[in-house]
Amino acid sequence: MKNKIDKYIKEAKVLFVLIIVAFTVKSSLIEIYVVPTGSMENEILVGDLLIGNKFTYGMRTPNWLGVPYTRLGFYIPSIRLPQFKEVSNGDVAMFEYPRDPFQKYVKRCIGIPRDTISIIDGEININSKIMPFPKNAKYITFKEADLNNDGWINRLDYNMVNPSNSRRFQVALRKAQFTAKNQANVYDSLFNTKSTILLDKDFQLNPYKSNFVYSSNNRDYPSIQEQYLMGTVYPYFNGNTDNIAPFIVPHKGMKININDWYDKQNEWISFITLLVQDGNDVSLDGLSFIMEDPESIAQISGILWYKLFPNQDKQRDNYHNKKASLKSKNKINMVDNPWNIYENPYLYTFESNINLVKSVDLDQDGTFTKNDLVNDKIFDSFISKYSENEIQNIVKNDYDGSYFLFGLNFYKDYADKYIIENLKVNNIYLKDMINYEVVHDYYLFIGDNRDNSLDSRYWGFVPDYQILGTPLLSLLNISNLSVRIKTIN
Repeated sequence: MKNKIDKYIKEAKVLFVLIIVAFTVKSSLIEIYVVPTGSMENEILVGDLLIGNKFTYGMRTPNWLGVPYTRLGFYIPSIRLPQFKEVSNGDVAMFEYPRDPFQKYVKRCIGIPRDTISIIDGEININSKIMPFPKNAKYITFKEADLNNDGWINRLDYNMVNPSNSRRFQVALRKAQFTAKNQANVYDSLFNTKSTILLDKDFQLNPYKSNFVYSSNNRDYPSIQEQYLMGTVYPYFNGNTDNIAPFIVPHKGMKININDWYDKQNEWISFITLLVQDGNDVSLDGLSFIMEDPESIAQISGILWYKLFPNQDKQRDNYHNKKASLKSKNKINMVDNPWNIYENPYLYTFESNINLVKSVDLDQDGTFTKNDLVNDKIFDSFISKYSENEIQNIVKNDYDGSYFLFGLNFYKDYADKYIIENLKVNNIYLKDMINYEVVHDYYLFIGDNRDNSLDSRYWGFVPDYQILGTPLLSLLNISNLSVRIKTIN
Protein backbone atom coordinates (compact mmCIF):
# COMPACT_ATOMS: atom_id res chain seq x y z
CA MET A 1 0.00 0.00 0.00
CA LYS A 2 2.82 2.35 0.96
CA ASN A 3 4.60 1.62 -2.34
CA LYS A 4 1.47 2.58 -4.28
CA ILE A 5 1.15 5.86 -2.38
CA ASP A 6 4.83 6.63 -3.00
CA LYS A 7 4.33 5.85 -6.67
CA TYR A 8 1.34 8.22 -6.92
CA ILE A 9 3.26 10.96 -5.13
CA LYS A 10 6.21 10.51 -7.48
CA GLU A 11 3.96 10.62 -10.55
CA ALA A 12 2.19 13.71 -9.19
CA LYS A 13 5.54 15.44 -8.72
CA VAL A 14 6.58 14.60 -12.29
CA LEU A 15 3.23 15.83 -13.62
CA PHE A 16 3.56 19.04 -11.58
CA VAL A 17 7.06 19.67 -12.97
CA LEU A 18 5.85 19.02 -16.54
CA ILE A 19 2.98 21.48 -16.06
CA ILE A 20 5.37 24.12 -14.72
CA VAL A 21 7.75 23.55 -17.63
CA ALA A 22 4.89 23.68 -20.16
CA PHE A 23 3.52 26.97 -18.85
CA THR A 24 7.02 28.44 -18.53
CA VAL A 25 7.66 27.59 -22.18
CA LYS A 26 4.27 29.01 -23.15
CA SER A 27 4.82 32.25 -21.25
CA SER A 28 8.41 32.72 -22.40
CA LEU A 29 9.09 30.93 -25.69
CA ILE A 30 5.96 30.12 -27.68
CA GLU A 31 2.33 31.18 -27.74
CA ILE A 32 -0.63 29.14 -28.92
CA TYR A 33 -3.40 31.53 -29.78
CA VAL A 34 -6.89 31.08 -31.23
CA VAL A 35 -7.98 34.22 -33.08
CA PRO A 36 -11.35 35.39 -31.69
CA THR A 37 -12.17 38.23 -34.12
CA GLY A 38 -11.85 39.17 -37.79
CA SER A 39 -9.71 42.25 -37.22
CA MET A 40 -6.82 40.81 -39.27
CA GLU A 41 -8.83 39.37 -42.18
CA ASN A 42 -7.93 38.12 -44.66
CA GLU A 43 -4.35 37.61 -43.52
CA ILE A 44 -5.57 35.89 -40.34
CA LEU A 45 -9.09 34.49 -40.05
CA VAL A 46 -11.48 34.04 -37.14
CA GLY A 47 -10.73 30.70 -35.48
CA ASP A 48 -7.18 30.36 -36.80
CA LEU A 49 -4.93 28.45 -34.41
CA LEU A 50 -1.68 30.42 -34.44
CA ILE A 51 1.73 29.30 -33.26
CA GLY A 52 3.89 32.24 -32.31
CA ASN A 53 7.39 32.76 -30.98
CA LYS A 54 8.22 35.00 -28.06
CA PHE A 55 11.97 35.25 -28.51
CA THR A 56 12.18 37.28 -31.75
CA TYR A 57 11.67 40.60 -29.95
CA GLY A 58 13.47 39.40 -26.82
CA MET A 59 12.20 36.59 -24.59
CA ARG A 60 10.48 37.85 -21.45
CA THR A 61 10.60 35.78 -18.30
CA PRO A 62 7.19 35.08 -16.71
CA ASN A 63 5.74 38.18 -15.06
CA TRP A 64 2.71 36.53 -13.46
CA LEU A 65 2.19 33.55 -11.19
CA GLY A 66 -1.20 32.01 -10.64
CA VAL A 67 -3.78 29.49 -11.75
CA PRO A 68 -3.55 29.08 -15.56
CA TYR A 69 -6.46 30.46 -17.61
CA THR A 70 -7.84 32.36 -14.60
CA ARG A 71 -7.14 35.74 -13.04
CA LEU A 72 -6.19 34.13 -9.71
CA GLY A 73 -2.57 35.10 -9.18
CA PHE A 74 -0.17 37.97 -8.82
CA TYR A 75 2.47 39.83 -10.83
CA ILE A 76 6.18 39.28 -10.28
CA PRO A 77 9.27 41.12 -11.56
CA SER A 78 10.48 39.95 -14.95
CA ILE A 79 13.33 40.66 -17.33
CA ARG A 80 13.57 40.72 -21.11
CA LEU A 81 16.51 39.02 -22.78
CA PRO A 82 18.30 40.47 -25.82
CA GLN A 83 16.21 40.60 -28.98
CA PHE A 84 16.96 39.04 -32.35
CA LYS A 85 15.25 41.88 -34.19
CA GLU A 86 13.39 45.09 -33.43
CA VAL A 87 9.71 45.58 -34.11
CA SER A 88 9.41 47.03 -37.61
CA ASN A 89 6.59 48.74 -39.45
CA GLY A 90 4.55 46.15 -41.28
CA ASP A 91 5.28 43.38 -38.76
CA VAL A 92 2.31 41.34 -37.58
CA ALA A 93 2.90 41.08 -33.83
CA MET A 94 1.34 39.66 -30.71
CA PHE A 95 0.99 41.86 -27.65
CA GLU A 96 -0.90 42.22 -24.40
CA TYR A 97 -3.96 44.43 -24.71
CA PRO A 98 -3.00 47.49 -22.64
CA ARG A 99 -6.42 47.71 -20.99
CA ASP A 100 -6.44 44.04 -20.00
CA PRO A 101 -3.07 42.22 -20.19
CA PHE A 102 -4.81 38.83 -19.94
CA GLN A 103 -6.09 39.40 -23.47
CA LYS A 104 -3.61 38.80 -26.27
CA TYR A 105 -4.02 40.80 -29.49
CA VAL A 106 -2.55 40.27 -32.96
CA LYS A 107 -2.32 43.37 -35.18
CA ARG A 108 0.01 44.94 -37.73
CA CYS A 109 2.55 47.48 -36.51
CA ILE A 110 2.24 50.75 -38.40
CA GLY A 111 4.16 53.03 -36.05
CA ILE A 112 7.38 52.54 -34.08
CA PRO A 113 8.92 54.99 -31.57
CA ARG A 114 9.70 58.45 -33.02
CA ASP A 115 7.72 57.82 -36.21
CA THR A 116 5.48 60.57 -37.54
CA ILE A 117 2.20 58.97 -38.58
CA SER A 118 -0.83 60.32 -40.42
CA ILE A 119 -3.83 58.77 -42.16
CA ILE A 120 -5.36 60.45 -45.21
CA ASP A 121 -8.50 58.93 -46.73
CA GLY A 122 -7.53 55.58 -45.23
CA GLU A 123 -3.94 55.64 -46.52
CA ILE A 124 -1.35 55.37 -43.76
CA ASN A 125 1.63 57.68 -44.06
CA ILE A 126 4.80 56.82 -42.12
CA ASN A 127 7.34 59.63 -42.04
CA SER A 128 5.68 61.16 -45.12
CA LYS A 129 5.80 57.89 -47.11
CA ILE A 130 2.66 55.92 -47.95
CA MET A 131 2.66 52.48 -46.35
CA PRO A 132 1.88 49.77 -48.94
CA PHE A 133 -1.60 48.39 -48.35
CA PRO A 134 -1.28 44.80 -47.06
CA LYS A 135 -2.07 42.26 -49.76
CA ASN A 136 -4.94 40.57 -47.89
CA ALA A 137 -6.27 43.62 -46.03
CA LYS A 138 -9.89 44.80 -46.20
CA TYR A 139 -11.08 48.40 -46.30
CA ILE A 140 -14.21 50.34 -47.26
CA THR A 141 -14.06 54.04 -48.12
CA PHE A 142 -16.86 56.49 -47.33
CA LYS A 143 -17.14 57.25 -51.06
CA GLU A 144 -18.55 53.77 -51.64
CA ALA A 145 -21.87 55.07 -50.33
CA ASP A 146 -22.07 57.09 -53.54
CA LEU A 147 -23.36 54.11 -55.51
CA ASN A 148 -24.18 56.02 -58.68
CA ASN A 149 -20.89 57.97 -58.64
CA ASP A 150 -22.50 61.38 -59.02
CA GLY A 151 -20.59 62.96 -56.12
CA TRP A 152 -23.56 62.96 -53.75
CA ILE A 153 -25.09 60.60 -51.19
CA ASN A 154 -28.86 60.70 -51.32
CA ARG A 155 -32.01 58.72 -51.91
CA LEU A 156 -30.86 57.81 -55.41
CA ASP A 157 -28.00 55.81 -53.87
CA TYR A 158 -30.28 54.34 -51.22
CA ASN A 159 -32.56 53.01 -53.95
CA MET A 160 -29.62 51.11 -55.42
CA VAL A 161 -28.91 49.12 -52.24
CA ASN A 162 -29.31 45.37 -52.66
CA PRO A 163 -28.27 42.26 -50.67
CA SER A 164 -24.87 42.13 -52.37
CA ASN A 165 -23.84 45.72 -51.54
CA SER A 166 -25.93 46.41 -48.43
CA ARG A 167 -23.22 45.80 -45.85
CA ARG A 168 -20.56 47.85 -47.63
CA PHE A 169 -23.07 50.65 -48.18
CA GLN A 170 -23.95 50.76 -44.47
CA VAL A 171 -20.28 50.87 -43.45
CA ALA A 172 -19.54 53.58 -46.01
CA LEU A 173 -22.57 55.59 -44.89
CA ARG A 174 -21.47 55.36 -41.27
CA LYS A 175 -18.08 56.71 -42.28
CA ALA A 176 -19.75 59.52 -44.19
CA GLN A 177 -21.30 60.62 -40.92
CA PHE A 178 -17.87 61.67 -39.71
CA THR A 179 -16.59 63.04 -42.98
CA ALA A 180 -19.60 65.21 -43.74
CA LYS A 181 -19.63 68.82 -42.64
CA ASN A 182 -23.18 68.38 -41.45
CA GLN A 183 -23.73 64.96 -39.90
CA ALA A 184 -27.51 65.24 -39.65
CA ASN A 185 -27.83 65.58 -43.41
CA VAL A 186 -26.31 62.17 -44.04
CA TYR A 187 -29.46 60.37 -43.02
CA ASP A 188 -31.78 63.14 -44.20
CA SER A 189 -30.23 62.76 -47.62
CA LEU A 190 -31.60 59.26 -48.02
CA PHE A 191 -35.09 60.65 -48.21
CA ASN A 192 -34.62 64.17 -49.56
CA THR A 193 -32.52 64.65 -52.68
CA LYS A 194 -32.21 68.37 -51.93
CA SER A 195 -30.45 67.69 -48.61
CA THR A 196 -27.21 66.08 -49.70
CA ILE A 197 -23.51 66.17 -48.91
CA LEU A 198 -20.72 66.66 -51.39
CA LEU A 199 -18.04 63.97 -51.32
CA ASP A 200 -15.02 66.18 -50.94
CA LYS A 201 -11.79 65.68 -48.98
CA ASP A 202 -12.25 69.12 -47.42
CA PHE A 203 -15.13 67.60 -45.45
CA GLN A 204 -12.72 65.27 -43.68
CA LEU A 205 -12.95 67.40 -40.59
CA ASN A 206 -11.61 66.93 -37.11
CA PRO A 207 -14.34 65.84 -34.66
CA TYR A 208 -12.30 67.08 -31.69
CA LYS A 209 -11.99 70.65 -32.91
CA SER A 210 -14.43 73.47 -33.60
CA ASN A 211 -14.49 72.99 -37.38
CA PHE A 212 -16.46 69.76 -36.98
CA VAL A 213 -20.19 70.57 -37.06
CA TYR A 214 -22.13 67.73 -35.48
CA SER A 215 -25.77 68.79 -35.75
CA SER A 216 -27.95 70.54 -38.28
CA ASN A 217 -28.35 73.65 -36.11
CA ASN A 218 -24.60 74.36 -36.19
CA ARG A 219 -23.99 73.97 -32.46
CA ASP A 220 -20.55 73.45 -31.04
CA TYR A 221 -18.51 70.28 -31.39
CA PRO A 222 -18.98 67.13 -29.24
CA SER A 223 -17.13 66.77 -25.97
CA ILE A 224 -14.49 64.12 -25.32
CA GLN A 225 -16.86 61.70 -23.64
CA GLU A 226 -19.39 62.08 -26.46
CA GLN A 227 -16.64 61.02 -28.85
CA TYR A 228 -16.41 57.74 -26.97
CA LEU A 229 -20.17 57.29 -27.27
CA MET A 230 -19.91 57.83 -31.02
CA GLY A 231 -16.99 55.41 -31.30
CA THR A 232 -14.42 57.82 -32.70
CA VAL A 233 -10.69 57.96 -32.16
CA TYR A 234 -8.45 57.99 -29.10
CA PRO A 235 -8.06 61.63 -28.03
CA TYR A 236 -4.29 61.70 -28.61
CA PHE A 237 -5.18 61.69 -32.29
CA ASN A 238 -6.59 64.58 -34.26
CA GLY A 239 -9.27 63.33 -36.65
CA ASN A 240 -11.33 60.21 -37.28
CA THR A 241 -10.55 56.56 -38.01
CA ASP A 242 -9.79 57.18 -41.70
CA ASN A 243 -8.18 60.61 -41.40
CA ILE A 244 -5.74 61.46 -38.62
CA ALA A 245 -3.47 64.50 -38.63
CA PRO A 246 0.30 63.91 -38.24
CA PHE A 247 1.45 62.87 -34.77
CA ILE A 248 4.63 61.48 -33.20
CA VAL A 249 4.62 57.99 -31.68
CA PRO A 250 5.83 58.46 -28.05
CA HIS A 251 9.36 57.28 -27.34
CA LYS A 252 11.82 56.96 -24.52
CA GLY A 253 13.35 60.36 -23.74
CA MET A 254 10.54 62.31 -25.42
CA LYS A 255 9.92 65.51 -23.45
CA ILE A 256 6.38 66.81 -23.04
CA ASN A 257 5.81 70.36 -21.86
CA ILE A 258 2.76 70.30 -19.59
CA ASN A 259 1.33 73.66 -20.67
CA ASP A 260 2.00 73.02 -24.35
CA TRP A 261 0.26 69.66 -24.07
CA TYR A 262 -2.94 71.16 -22.75
CA ASP A 263 -2.91 74.05 -25.22
CA LYS A 264 -2.51 71.69 -28.18
CA GLN A 265 -4.36 68.55 -27.08
CA ASN A 266 -7.18 70.10 -25.05
CA GLU A 267 -7.67 66.89 -23.03
CA TRP A 268 -6.00 64.90 -20.25
CA ILE A 269 -7.14 61.35 -21.04
CA SER A 270 -4.20 60.34 -23.23
CA PHE A 271 -1.63 62.15 -21.08
CA ILE A 272 -2.73 60.44 -17.86
CA THR A 273 -2.85 57.10 -19.72
CA LEU A 274 0.75 57.64 -20.89
CA LEU A 275 1.82 58.46 -17.33
CA VAL A 276 0.23 55.26 -16.01
CA GLN A 277 1.68 53.10 -18.81
CA ASP A 278 5.08 54.59 -18.00
CA GLY A 279 4.79 53.14 -14.49
CA ASN A 280 4.09 56.34 -12.56
CA ASP A 281 1.89 56.64 -9.49
CA VAL A 282 -0.83 58.98 -10.76
CA SER A 283 -3.57 60.12 -8.40
CA LEU A 284 -6.34 62.68 -8.02
CA ASP A 285 -7.62 63.48 -4.53
CA GLY A 286 -6.49 60.09 -3.24
CA LEU A 287 -7.87 58.09 -6.19
CA SER A 288 -5.24 56.26 -8.23
CA PHE A 289 -5.36 55.60 -11.96
CA ILE A 290 -4.92 52.09 -13.40
CA MET A 291 -5.03 50.50 -16.85
CA GLU A 292 -7.15 47.38 -16.12
CA ASP A 293 -10.53 48.24 -17.62
CA PRO A 294 -13.82 46.76 -16.30
CA GLU A 295 -15.35 47.30 -19.74
CA SER A 296 -12.67 45.23 -21.51
CA ILE A 297 -12.73 42.48 -18.89
CA ALA A 298 -16.54 42.26 -18.95
CA GLN A 299 -16.61 42.01 -22.74
CA ILE A 300 -14.85 38.63 -22.70
CA SER A 301 -16.50 37.32 -19.54
CA GLY A 302 -18.12 33.97 -20.35
CA ILE A 303 -17.27 34.35 -24.04
CA LEU A 304 -16.52 30.64 -24.52
CA TRP A 305 -19.74 29.58 -22.78
CA TYR A 306 -21.89 31.86 -24.92
CA LYS A 307 -20.16 30.73 -28.12
CA LEU A 308 -21.10 27.16 -27.24
CA PHE A 309 -24.57 28.07 -25.91
CA PRO A 310 -25.62 31.34 -27.58
CA ASN A 311 -28.03 33.53 -25.61
CA GLN A 312 -27.77 37.23 -26.37
CA ASP A 313 -29.96 38.38 -23.47
CA LYS A 314 -28.02 36.38 -20.89
CA GLN A 315 -24.69 37.38 -22.42
CA ARG A 316 -25.67 41.06 -22.28
CA ASP A 317 -26.82 40.72 -18.65
CA ASN A 318 -23.59 38.92 -17.77
CA TYR A 319 -21.59 41.74 -19.37
CA HIS A 320 -23.45 44.46 -17.45
CA ASN A 321 -23.30 42.60 -14.14
CA LYS A 322 -19.58 41.87 -14.49
CA LYS A 323 -18.75 45.44 -15.46
CA ALA A 324 -20.85 46.92 -12.63
CA SER A 325 -19.26 44.55 -10.13
CA LEU A 326 -15.72 45.48 -11.21
CA LYS A 327 -16.50 49.21 -11.20
CA SER A 328 -17.98 48.89 -7.70
CA LYS A 329 -14.77 47.21 -6.51
CA ASN A 330 -12.75 50.00 -8.09
CA LYS A 331 -14.85 52.55 -6.22
CA ILE A 332 -14.18 50.79 -2.92
CA ASN A 333 -10.46 50.50 -3.71
CA MET A 334 -10.36 54.13 -4.95
CA VAL A 335 -8.94 53.33 -8.40
CA ASP A 336 -10.25 54.26 -11.85
CA ASN A 337 -9.25 54.41 -15.52
CA PRO A 338 -7.90 57.61 -17.12
CA TRP A 339 -10.52 57.46 -19.90
CA ASN A 340 -13.28 57.93 -17.31
CA ILE A 341 -11.87 61.23 -16.11
CA TYR A 342 -14.69 63.29 -17.66
CA GLU A 343 -17.51 60.91 -16.69
CA ASN A 344 -20.46 62.62 -15.02
CA PRO A 345 -24.23 62.14 -14.57
CA TYR A 346 -25.08 64.45 -17.47
CA LEU A 347 -23.59 61.84 -19.76
CA TYR A 348 -26.53 59.47 -19.42
CA THR A 349 -29.49 61.81 -19.15
CA PHE A 350 -30.48 60.90 -22.71
CA GLU A 351 -31.22 57.28 -21.74
CA SER A 352 -34.96 56.82 -21.23
CA ASN A 353 -34.24 53.31 -19.96
CA ILE A 354 -31.17 53.10 -17.71
CA ASN A 355 -31.24 49.30 -18.10
CA LEU A 356 -29.74 49.77 -21.56
CA VAL A 357 -26.56 50.99 -19.84
CA LYS A 358 -27.24 49.52 -16.41
CA SER A 359 -23.59 48.68 -15.79
CA VAL A 360 -23.04 52.37 -15.01
CA ASP A 361 -25.82 52.31 -12.40
CA LEU A 362 -23.61 50.98 -9.60
CA ASP A 363 -26.19 51.28 -6.82
CA GLN A 364 -28.91 49.82 -9.09
CA ASP A 365 -31.51 52.47 -8.19
CA GLY A 366 -32.57 53.07 -11.80
CA THR A 367 -30.79 56.43 -12.15
CA PHE A 368 -27.27 57.63 -12.84
CA THR A 369 -26.15 60.01 -10.11
CA LYS A 370 -23.03 61.13 -8.30
CA ASN A 371 -23.20 57.91 -6.25
CA ASP A 372 -22.55 55.87 -9.41
CA LEU A 373 -19.28 57.62 -10.24
CA VAL A 374 -16.12 55.72 -9.41
CA ASN A 375 -14.37 59.08 -9.23
CA ASP A 376 -16.82 61.67 -7.90
CA LYS A 377 -14.30 64.32 -6.79
CA ILE A 378 -14.49 66.53 -9.90
CA PHE A 379 -18.26 66.38 -10.18
CA ASP A 380 -18.67 67.00 -6.46
CA SER A 381 -16.53 70.13 -6.77
CA PHE A 382 -18.47 71.21 -9.86
CA ILE A 383 -21.95 71.05 -8.31
CA SER A 384 -20.74 72.65 -5.10
CA LYS A 385 -19.56 75.67 -7.08
CA TYR A 386 -22.50 76.06 -9.47
CA SER A 387 -26.22 75.79 -8.85
CA GLU A 388 -28.46 74.08 -11.40
CA ASN A 389 -29.76 77.47 -12.61
CA GLU A 390 -26.22 78.82 -12.97
CA ILE A 391 -25.22 75.77 -15.00
CA GLN A 392 -28.18 76.17 -17.34
CA ASN A 393 -27.53 79.89 -17.80
CA ILE A 394 -23.84 79.41 -18.53
CA VAL A 395 -24.59 76.63 -21.00
CA LYS A 396 -27.24 78.77 -22.67
CA ASN A 397 -25.10 81.89 -22.93
CA ASP A 398 -21.60 80.50 -23.46
CA TYR A 399 -22.07 76.99 -24.87
CA ASP A 400 -24.73 77.49 -27.52
CA GLY A 401 -27.65 76.40 -25.38
CA SER A 402 -27.54 72.62 -25.64
CA TYR A 403 -27.89 71.13 -22.19
CA PHE A 404 -26.91 67.52 -22.78
CA LEU A 405 -24.67 67.15 -25.78
CA PHE A 406 -22.68 70.30 -26.17
CA GLY A 407 -23.34 71.77 -22.75
CA LEU A 408 -21.10 69.06 -21.41
CA ASN A 409 -18.17 71.03 -22.79
CA PHE A 410 -18.77 73.38 -19.87
CA TYR A 411 -18.20 70.48 -17.48
CA LYS A 412 -15.12 69.33 -19.40
CA ASP A 413 -13.58 72.81 -19.27
CA TYR A 414 -14.12 72.85 -15.52
CA ALA A 415 -12.68 69.33 -15.17
CA ASP A 416 -9.56 70.26 -17.16
CA LYS A 417 -8.75 73.12 -14.78
CA TYR A 418 -9.47 70.93 -11.77
CA ILE A 419 -7.12 68.22 -13.06
CA ILE A 420 -4.16 70.50 -13.67
CA GLU A 421 -4.57 71.91 -10.14
CA ASN A 422 -5.06 68.62 -8.27
CA LEU A 423 -3.46 65.76 -10.24
CA LYS A 424 -0.33 64.26 -8.67
CA VAL A 425 2.43 62.35 -10.44
CA ASN A 426 4.61 60.42 -8.00
CA ASN A 427 3.27 62.72 -5.27
CA ILE A 428 4.19 65.89 -7.20
CA TYR A 429 1.41 68.22 -8.32
CA LEU A 430 1.06 68.46 -12.10
CA LYS A 431 0.89 72.25 -11.83
CA ASP A 432 4.40 72.24 -10.34
CA MET A 433 5.84 70.23 -13.25
CA ILE A 434 7.25 71.93 -16.34
CA ASN A 435 8.15 68.91 -18.47
CA TYR A 436 7.62 65.18 -18.39
CA GLU A 437 10.17 62.80 -19.94
CA VAL A 438 8.71 59.57 -21.35
CA VAL A 439 10.23 56.39 -19.87
CA HIS A 440 9.23 53.70 -22.39
CA ASP A 441 9.03 53.24 -26.14
CA TYR A 442 5.56 52.88 -27.65
CA TYR A 443 4.07 51.29 -30.75
CA LEU A 444 0.98 51.79 -32.88
CA PHE A 445 -1.02 48.78 -34.12
CA ILE A 446 -3.90 48.62 -36.60
CA GLY A 447 -5.84 45.59 -37.88
CA ASP A 448 -5.78 44.71 -41.58
CA ASN A 449 -9.59 44.63 -41.57
CA ARG A 450 -9.68 48.36 -41.01
CA ASP A 451 -13.44 48.68 -40.64
CA ASN A 452 -13.75 45.87 -38.11
CA SER A 453 -10.76 46.28 -35.84
CA LEU A 454 -10.55 47.50 -32.27
CA ASP A 455 -7.00 48.83 -32.39
CA SER A 456 -4.70 51.71 -31.51
CA ARG A 457 -6.97 54.20 -33.25
CA TYR A 458 -9.45 53.66 -30.41
CA TRP A 459 -7.36 52.85 -27.32
CA GLY A 460 -3.89 54.25 -27.97
CA PHE A 461 -0.35 52.91 -27.83
CA VAL A 462 1.27 49.65 -26.77
CA PRO A 463 4.32 50.04 -24.48
CA ASP A 464 7.49 48.07 -25.23
CA TYR A 465 7.07 45.77 -22.22
CA GLN A 466 3.75 44.43 -23.56
CA ILE A 467 5.11 43.32 -26.93
CA LEU A 468 5.14 39.50 -26.87
CA GLY A 469 6.35 38.21 -30.22
CA THR A 470 5.29 37.26 -33.72
CA PRO A 471 2.84 34.66 -35.05
CA LEU A 472 4.76 32.17 -37.16
CA LEU A 473 2.07 30.11 -38.81
CA SER A 474 -1.53 28.98 -38.72
CA LEU A 475 -2.04 25.22 -38.48
CA LEU A 476 -5.80 24.88 -38.64
CA ASN A 477 -9.01 26.80 -38.26
CA ILE A 478 -11.07 25.93 -35.19
CA SER A 479 -14.22 27.67 -36.45
CA ASN A 480 -14.76 25.40 -39.43
CA LEU A 481 -12.57 22.49 -38.25
CA SER A 482 -10.34 22.61 -41.32
CA VAL A 483 -6.62 22.43 -41.91
CA ARG A 484 -5.24 25.86 -42.77
CA ILE A 485 -1.47 25.91 -42.98
CA LYS A 486 -0.29 29.43 -43.62
CA THR A 487 2.85 31.32 -42.67
CA ILE A 488 2.48 34.79 -41.16
CA ASN A 489 4.89 37.72 -41.62
